[in-house]
Amino acid sequence: MKITGVVRTDKGEPLSGARVTWTVDGLTGDAASDHSGRFLFHDPRTQHRDTVVQLRAEHSGFNPQQIEEKLGPSGDLEIDFELHREEVLGIALRLESATITAIPGQAVRLRAEVTNLAHVDEEVSLTLGGVPTPWVASPVLLVHLAPVASRVAEFELKVPRSPDSRAGDYPITIQATSQRRSGEVHHASAQLTIAQFWEQTAELNPPRASGRSRAQYMIVLRNLGNTPAAYGLTVISTEPELTYAFDHNHVPLHVGESAGVRLTLTAPRRWIGRSQKHIFTARSQRIVADSSRAHNEFDRAEEISATFIHNAVLTPTALALLLVGTISSVLMAHWWPLILTAVGLFLAVKPYRPRLKGI
Repeated sequence: MKITGVVRTDKGEPLSGARVTWTVDGLTGDAASDHSGRFLFHDPRTQHRDTVVQLRAEHSGFNPQQIEEKLGPSGDLEIDFELHREEVLGIALRLESATITAIPGQAVRLRAEVTNLAHVDEEVSLTLGGVPTPWVASPVLLVHLAPVASRVAEFELKVPRSPDSRAGDYPITIQATSQRRSGEVHHASAQLTIAQFWEQTAELNPPRASGRSRAQYMIVLRNLGNTPAAYGLTVISTEPELTYAFDHNHVPLHVGESAGVRLTLTAPRRWIGRSQKHIFTARSQRIVADSSRAHNEFDRAEEISATFIHNAVLTPTALALLLVGTISSVLMAHWWPLILTAVGLFLAVKPYRPRLKGI
């Protein structure tokens, strides 16, 4: 018995190293194809005519092929094999970067490469998980892939600029699901770093107060950043005779927290004169341990102006009323005009003490 033939690929290319086996009447044998894909069997033990021979060709990466043929009258056989490449099932998923940094208020893109390993078209659904849905422009992407092809899909992520977007590291995942083969799901993990930002508001109450020698205000600070911060308080004033004192001028605040600090203004007592108007500015600035660190555009000092009306004990009008009352009492020989004048003066010069608004 003599069997010869060629092993080729489904593209007609010669396939070397293929293993070809035969079986006939309980006898077996094998041979390997050479560089041209040819193989040869010669076994003098088999002299049967019209006997069926089972042949099988196989090669790594290809689907095996099995053929049954009858031996010819001469006991010889010429046969060719055509092996098809194995279909590699599945998809592959890879992230462009394992870490991504998001600055609150700015858009950032997360890219994922998905590959179709099969020899047929594929539809892949990509889902971004681990972040709130409103942060993502399109949390689910549908990608069409040609056979043995790759595409890069892009998620656009925008972290809101609010205290709820806490600074720190968070795990996120992308899930790739095959639409053609149910149950085939792949995952890729990454780390999302939300950058710090600092922002504050300050409010000074009341905006206007009066007094003869002192007045009190309340400054309310709120941390609108996404990380804890400490703030320092100062007063800017061009009036050297006025002094200012905070209950404490170092205010640590957690994210989203508010705090009120009392400010006391002290002025020298004035006995006679008209009311004087003074304007000062309270300043709140985040305390930075490392002065070389650059502040972002929102990390700036907050300045709030307020007014202090400095009253004298006696105004010119009050002094005139007191003189009129005294002269009237002397001329009329009665004390009641003087008493009424004194009561009126007391009510007129009683200082106004506004109620402070805290938090």
